[in-house]
Amino acid sequence: MRLPISVTQKVHSSQASLSSDSTFTLVNGETVIVELQGKLEISYDEGPNVNQEAIREGLEIGRLDLSNPKKPLLTIGNHQLEGKIVKLTTPLALLRKMESASVSAHSDPDHRTQLDIVSIVERKFVFAKRPSPIVKMSEI
Repeated sequence: MRLPISVTQKVHSSQASLSSDSTFTLVNGETVIVELQGKLEISYDEGPNVNQEAIREGLEIGRLDLSNPKKPLLTIGNHQLEGKIVKLTTPLALLRKMESASVSAHSDPDHRTQLDIVSIVERKFVFAKRPSPIVKMSEI
């Protein structure tokens, strides 16, 4: 199967420059990868008609704190992870599969589908250390 690949306008405009005073520009307009060690589990009622995808959609996983440019912090529930920002040795392309509706339904499926390059990923947040538990004073 051969699929055409095209570049969207967003790729050209998302090349954000890094500011020396703030790391927040890293995320502003730029796609980044968040690398975690472990597994994220979502608790939900397990019933016969539970749609897991609908539960995950729009769900806030945690909070990313970029106030310290050298040490991003990710808070998930009662856990805080300390990370670092790493530049990828080889940039990655984020692709979106697009189905073309303008082509007739009887045409070759290879020609109805194309891949769209949405963004180029050049950096990632790596959270490799064990999470630190957060204990609220009201719980003591």
